[in-house]
Amino acid sequence: MSATAQDLPYNDLLTEPAPDALTPLDDYFQEAVANNAALQAEYQDVVAQSNVGAQVGALPDPEVNLAFFANPPDQEGSLPGRLSGSVMQMTPWFGTRSARRSAADARTRALQQRLEQRALNLMRDVQATYVSYYRTQRAVELTERNLALLESLVPTVEARYETAQARSGQVDLLRIEMERDELRTRLASLRESRRPLRARFNELLNRAGDASIDLPEELPDMPLMLAGQQVQADAEAIADLLISRNPGLQSFDAQLRAAEHTERAARLDGWPQFGLGVQVMGRDFMQMRTMQRMNEGVALMATIQVPLFRGAYRAQQREATAQRRATRHRQTQQENELRTTIETHVQTYRDATRRIELHRERLLPRAAQALNILREDYQAGGSDIDEVIRMQRQMLDYAIALVEAQADQHTARARLEALAPMPNRPTPDFAP
Repeated sequence: MSATAQDLPYNDLLTEPAPDALTPLDDYFQEAVANNAALQAEYQDVVAQSNVGAQVGALPDPEVNLAFFANPPDQEGSLPGRLSGSVMQMTPWFGTRSARRSAADARTRALQQRLEQRALNLMRDVQATYVSYYRTQRAVELTERNLALLESLVPTVEARYETAQARSGQVDLLRIEMERDELRTRLASLRESRRPLRARFNELLNRAGDASIDLPEELPDMPLMLAGQQVQADAEAIADLLISRNPGLQSFDAQLRAAEHTERAARLDGWPQFGLGVQVMGRDFMQMRTMQRMNEGVALMATIQVPLFRGAYRAQQREATAQRRATRHRQTQQENELRTTIETHVQTYRDATRRIELHRERLLPRAAQALNILREDYQAGGSDIDEVIRMQRQMLDYAIALVEAQADQHTARARLEALAPMPNRPTPDFAP
């Protein structure tokens, strides 16, 4: 019997899926952000850097000196002591410690923003790999359906083989066998290609490589939701929106602030350092003098470390200035590259949306109608088996092309979403 339009294996592709079809992906985002080893390592980098400010902003350790005179000279009218001690505290020029601490805090902020960008990139990779796995799995299912559809022709061919068209029926059976072998080979390759995708997906979630993946029945058509608002597929407007909120670019702002504070600290390093201290002299604990009056002397001390050799300090300032300028150039280059990337992803999204409309609304319905006609005509002894097989193969190609267009749309959207924080998306929250 011939297949009706309701019997054909691709009719489920002709209707738009529900928007909540990707619900399992939200759970995978949570799992990836909580367990991904690379993200956890970067978080620990933030924790480590956050402790640098307290170190560079602290005063140097005080210097304590003790002296003991083994054979002090006796002088008439005085009994000099054998023990003396002093404490000296050095401090850099005013504002130096504050500048160093501010530079360290700015570097911490830069690492925090890099961590946020890394989390966005991780969710992008999770979604892109998930969609690639879905695309391959759907190609497997569609190929299996096409193989079953091909098998449904066999009874009709055998019926013709038993009639007067015996020679023609034998050729048709051989033609079906050839097509079946091609489909089985294609199917085996598709099944094998799922394994590295599954391993990659589970690697991102830091779980066993053969863990199962929950997939939706269909990929919904997704509008562009960026930075919490729906936008039109206009590259220039999207670029302005994403660049203003991109954590990667914002990390350059923090790096610039760190470079400015470092440059200021380098200038202040060229100013004198000074110290204040106290010295106690004349105390003696020898047994023979314990009953005698002890004369002690107390001296207040001040010291200044004068930076006479200026070459090192000037080089330090030039280094800090060059680093600040280099960071500015990197920020400009990153913004230029980001605009180009956004243009590419928006174009991919628009192209995928057009291809979805083309295949779902025009090509697949017409191919299904043509296949119905050819199968009925073949059953009646009219059309050739090659025409039926060719149309079935074309329908399979259209169906897979539709799935690929859906996957391309989702991948382009995921790459755009990774350029700015999204509401209701998980953020790193690890223990120090």
